[in-house]
Amino acid sequence: MATRRAKSSVSLPGVAELISLEEAAELCGLSSRHLRHLISRDELWGKKIGRNWVTTAQAVLRIDPQYFDALYISGLSLVNLGKWEEALGYFESAMDIEPENSSLELQYAFCLVANGRGAEAAKIYDRLKKENPRDYRIYQDMAIMYESLHDLNQARENMKQAVDLNPGFETYFNYAILLEKTGDLREAVYYLKRYLETTPEKETPRRLAAQKTLGVWESRIGNQ
Repeated sequence: MATRRAKSSVSLPGVAELISLEEAAELCGLSSRHLRHLISRDELWGKKIGRNWVTTAQAVLRIDPQYFDALYISGLSLVNLGKWEEALGYFESAMDIEPENSSLELQYAFCLVANGRGAEAAKIYDRLKKENPRDYRIYQDMAIMYESLHDLNQARENMKQAVDLNPGFETYFNYAILLEKTGDLREAVYYLKRYLETTPEKETPRRLAAQKTLGVWESRIGNQ
């Protein structure tokens, strides 16, 4: 997989997530020793932290801007940084290699939504839903898309599909939020409780906020 190539290159962002040379080697098919040699010759960006050398997926693309894995991971790194427009460029190049990679298409569609291009994303989601009708991620992402388009009923319907296909703490939480927004507070409380009962999270900000929110919602029900 590391030697699959795209037809076009993409520019490198100024900020990226660090990866080990071993991880970089898996992306490009070169040995970590060879990558260290390239760093010593200033042909690859790298930095020593403690005893370990690190680089970035974006830097690996300077060796060859057409490695699929580096393109995909670069896109994911930019998504985590909220750089949706830049991420689209990497995903588009990766799609030249694997145009039928559903996980890649989901990331691409999600970035389209984040960039205000919901109509384009909807076409991708509709096709993916037909091809993979039991992939809960499609319905979950469609719910996020419809929420961004202020269509809460469609968002709720798709999130319910995600819950039915993959009942778990993530879908419970997201569904609870949508239920509250659409006015079904009792159901929202039920699913928020399900989230709190099933989540492996400890004292995370989300769990603490959910516990506080649950109390507020139950108080609202009591005052009805």
